[in-house]
Amino acid sequence: MVWKTEVLAAQRGGAHIEGIALLEEDSLRTEVSYVIGTLKTSKHLEASVAFLSFLRLPECQNAYAKFGFVEASDSELQLKPIP
Repeated sequence: MVWKTEVLAAQRGGAHIEGIALLEEDSLRTEVSYVIGTLKTSKHLEASVAFLSFLRLPECQNAYAKFGFVEASDSELQLKPIP
């Protein structure tokens, strides 16, 4: 089993494979997320904050969706401190 994005990437690369979607109740779609952040001690803190802001733009979210990723919700796009 692989993620939908892996199937799509393989197909774009010319692989002759077929993906079969899981039923919603069997999917981990709402339980899996990717995390990105900045380091407080970064030498390039301003640039990293600017990059995170860039990733929240609709154009970036649409680019992720184009490759099969689920678009992030507004609350998921908010920066949160790590305890």
